Amino acid sequence: MANGAWLVEWTESERGWGKRPDGCWYYPSEKVAKKQTAALLKEMRDREAKIYKGSTPDEYSYPENPVFVPVSAELAAEIKKHGEVYRHRPEKAAA
Repeated sequence: MANGAWLVEWTESERGWGKRPDGCWYYPSEKVAKKQTAALLKEMRDREAKIYKGSTPDEYSYPENPVFVPVSAELAAEIKKHGEVYRHRPEKAAA
């Protein structure tokens, strides 16, 4: 059976610059992906609320919905070991 994981990609939006990829997280299950993403997003929004006092920040990141993707055996082992793995970019699918 092929290895797979739940991928959550993040996008950064910055005033005057637009949007760009802002890294991604891999998780072992959809439940863990949703829970960890919600916790991270809450932490970020709480920090922004304190700093910007209700105004829209000049820059902020937001997650996409988790999707199940095939991953390499190496990445699958890393996810199993650590429970979650951050990458700057999604792993390229094997040809």
